[in-house]
Amino acid sequence: MKSRPTGGFPRAVNAKNKRREKPGLCERGRHGRRLANASYRRGFVRAAYLAFGEIERLRRMMEIALASGGCVKVDVKAADENLHAALTGASNRQTWENLARLAEYVPRRPSPPPLVASTLLVPGYVDEDEVGVIASRLAALNDDIPYSLLAFYPSHQMRDLPTTSRAHAERCYRAARGAGLKRVRLANVHLLGPGDYA
Repeated sequence: MKSRPTGGFPRAVNAKNKRREKPGLCERGRHGRRLANASYRRGFVRAAYLAFGEIERLRRMMEIALASGGCVKVDVKAADENLHAALTGASNRQTWENLARLAEYVPRRPSPPPLVASTLLVPGYVDEDEVGVIASRLAALNDDIPYSLLAFYPSHQMRDLPTTSRAHAERCYRAARGAGLKRVRLANVHLLGPGDYA
């Protein structure tokens, strides 16, 4: 499996980052901003699956994000552990534990936020009820955590599903806002399909 810094299963990205990791901030980007290391150019690191033994690495990621103006992105696939396992093949317990640790850093830098969360709106799996539970749990950690709702586009092993409909995305947006999160947005809206599902 080829590692890519955007999308895909986060373990591959983190394994790649671990090989490249250098202590401290080590280079400057195109506009003179300090970058943590070569793997940090896109401004975020996925941290959902870092295991218990890597808590120090998680802390270092957040310290680098705070110092460099970057952020740590956590993909929350589902609140329900069984649904999360069906979508990813893994438990979501580590994701929630890592989010709780990372949320402690949010007050240190309100803007730009050092932690962001996102959820892919997979039709038939991740609905407004699921998003509402995720958003409630995020809001309980810190209601200022930015939360992006991502439109699903059929690919890889889920080609039989439709793209996320606009109506589905709007229901999920309302559920996330209703759960108490202040910074919710619909992302990649150009992928949203018309109407709703039959």
